[in-house]
Amino acid sequence: MVRTPVTVIGGFLGAGKTTLLNHLLRHTDQRLAVLVNDFGEINIDAELIASHDGNTVNLSNGCICCSIGDSLVEALIGVMQQAERPEHIIIEASGVADPARIAELATLDASLELNAVVVLADAPRLPDLVRDKYVGDVVEQQLQSADLIVMNKVDRLSTTDRRDATEVLLRLAPDARVIEAVNASVPVELVLDAGRDLEALASTPALSGGGCHAPDCNDPDHHHDHHGHSHDRRHANLFATCTLSADKPVPRAALTRFLDGLPKDVLRLKGLVLTDEDPSRPMLLQMVGRRWTLDADHRLEATPKTRLVAIAVAAEFDAASLQQGFAALQ
Repeated sequence: MVRTPVTVIGGFLGAGKTTLLNHLLRHTDQRLAVLVNDFGEINIDAELIASHDGNTVNLSNGCICCSIGDSLVEALIGVMQQAERPEHIIIEASGVADPARIAELATLDASLELNAVVVLADAPRLPDLVRDKYVGDVVEQQLQSADLIVMNKVDRLSTTDRRDATEVLLRLAPDARVIEAVNASVPVELVLDAGRDLEALASTPALSGGGCHAPDCNDPDHHHDHHGHSHDRRHANLFATCTLSADKPVPRAALTRFLDGLPKDVLRLKGLVLTDEDPSRPMLLQMVGRRWTLDADHRLEATPKTRLVAIAVAAEFDAASLQQGFAALQ
C-alpha cells in the first residue's frame, strides 16, 4: 500500500505558519491537501482558484485547501475520500495546540504516515514567550514536539537577540534540527518530498553551495523554472546537497546507527536503500529533521542499489565525512 505522507505545521500565534503554507502552495509541484482552521487567511492568488464551495478551495494546480471546522478527523476523512487522492497532506495546528497530539492522527489510519512535525519559532519574541507565565508552557511543548524547527524572522534579530533565541532552542529542543528563515521562506524540499527524481534533486541550483553534486549558481537575480514554478534564489548557497550511493546491501543495524547519529546540519535524507534484510528489493528511506522511516518500496528495480540524497546547512556541512561514514557501513 502506498501511504500518504502527513506533515503537521505548528507554532505559537504569529510565528509564521500561514506564511509558510502560502509559500508551499506557491512553489510545490505536488497535489497538496492543506487542512487549516481558517483558509481565509491563506493568500491564494485569484487566478489559481478553480472552485470555492465555502468549505473547500480547489486550486488549478491540483492542490486543495479545506477548513477543519468542528472536527479535524472529519476533515481528514473528507480529504482521503476525494476522487483524486492528494500526494501529501499538511495540517496547520492552531497557535495554541500541541502539534504532537495532532500528529498522532497520522498513525490511526494505515493509509497515512507521519512525514514530520515542523514548528515555527518567532525568533524575536521567543525568549519572552517561553518566560511568560501564561503561554510559556505551550510554547515549550510545541518546540519539544518538533522534528524540524524554523527559526523565523531572523532578519529582525540583533547579534544578542540571535544568541538568546538560539540558546532557548538548544535548551528546550536539543535534538531538533533548526534552520533560520525570513518570512518563513524555506526550500520546499526540506518540508515535502518534492516529487522529483533523485538526480534532479541532487543538482537543484536553488540548494547549491558546497554539496557534492550541486552546481554553483551565483546570479542572485536568476530564477529557475520547474514545472511552471519559479524557485526563490534567496536560498542559494545556504543549503547543500550530497549523494550517498552503494552497490552492496547495507546492514540494517548499521544503517539505523548511522541515521540516529547524523549531525544536526543534515536536515533531510531521501531515497532508496538496499539492506541485508532483502538484498533483492530496495527500501524507501525518508528523513525530515530527526524523524526517519524505512518502508518497503514496490517499484521494481532492474539493478537494485542504494542511492540517497541529503540536504544540509551548507556552512557547517562536511560532505566528505558523511560519505565516508556511509561507505564504512558496507
